[in-house]
Amino acid sequence: MTTAYHVHWTAPTRARIGQTQLAQHGREGFPLDELVTLVHGVKSWRAFHGGIELVTDQRGLEQAERLGVVDLYDRVHTWLDEIDIVAVEPSIFFSAGKFELFRRAQEPFVVMDTDFYLRSSIEPPTNQEFVFTHWERTTSADIYPDPHQLPMADGYTLPELDYSGPASNMSMAWFGDATHARALGEAAFAFAEGNGAETSGHRIQRAVFAEQRLVVALARHRGIEARPLSPRVWDTGTGLWEGPTQADRYHHTWFQKSWFITFPELRASYCHYLIRDLCQRQPAGAEWLAERLATGPVRDSVRALLDGAAVPHEIITDWRLLEGAV
Repeated sequence: MTTAYHVHWTAPTRARIGQTQLAQHGREGFPLDELVTLVHGVKSWRAFHGGIELVTDQRGLEQAERLGVVDLYDRVHTWLDEIDIVAVEPSIFFSAGKFELFRRAQEPFVVMDTDFYLRSSIEPPTNQEFVFTHWERTTSADIYPDPHQLPMADGYTLPELDYSGPASNMSMAWFGDATHARALGEAAFAFAEGNGAETSGHRIQRAVFAEQRLVVALARHRGIEARPLSPRVWDTGTGLWEGPTQADRYHHTWFQKSWFITFPELRASYCHYLIRDLCQRQPAGAEWLAERLATGPVRDSVRALLDGAAVPHEIITDWRLLEGAV
C-alpha cells in the first residue's frame, strides 16, 4: 500500500497568470470536469493501490470544505502555506506545491494531478526506480531550451548533471526512493527562488524544467531507472503523439482543457464523457458526486447514467447548464 497525494496550491490563481492555459482557472467557481476527475482520481487510486491525501494551503482547504471533498481524503495537509511567494513566483512556478511535497518525502509515494485518473493498476517501482506518466521529447526549443539558456536568478549555478534525452510528464509520479524526491524538491526550489522575472521565452519553460527535466537528470545521477507508465511519447516539436494509445492505463485531461479556452461549447460534451466514464468504472464515485450536486440537469444526467436510463439530449450538449453547477 502506497500513499498518493493530490496537490492543490491556490497561489497561482491569485498571481499574474496572464493569457496562459492556467487562465481558465482564475474564474469564480470550480469547473465540473475538474471535480469529476478529482473524484475519479481518488476512487481509482483507492481501488487499485491504497490511501490518498490532499496537500494544499488554507485557502485550498476552505475551498475543499465548500465543495465537500475533504471527506474523500484520508488526511489534509496545509503545508503549502509555507511556500514563500515573494521568493517563488506562482505564475511562473505554478507546480511549486509539488516541490514542497517532494522535499518532505520520507518514504515511497505517488503524486497525481487532479485532472488525472487511473484505468488500471500500476506496477510499483523498486527503490531504484521512478515511474511517471509518459516521456516528452524535448524537440521544442521554446518549451525545452538548453537548460543552460534558461533564465536564472543572480548567483544561481545550474547543477552539473546530464540533461540529455526526453523529459518526464509528471501528471503522475511514483517515487520508489524518497531521497530522489527530496533531492528534486531542493533542486527545484533552488532554481525557482528569485527566478520570476518576465522574459521573452515561453512562460512554462522554467516550470517544466524544474519539474520534468531535473527529475530525470537527478535519477540518472543516482542510478535510478526512469520508467514510463505509458509507451506513448509526446513530441513537443511537432505537437503529435507517437506510439500506442494509453487509454487502457489512465486518462489525463490537460490537452482537452486547453481547447475550452477557444471552444467553451465543448466543455459540456466532455463533461458528459467524464461522468459516463466515472459511472462505468467507479460507480461509488458517481454516487458520491450525485449526492453533492445541486438538484438540476447535471445531477439528473449522473442519475440517469447510473440507472442505465436515457439522458436527455439537451443535458449533454448545452454547455450553459454547467455554469454554476458546482
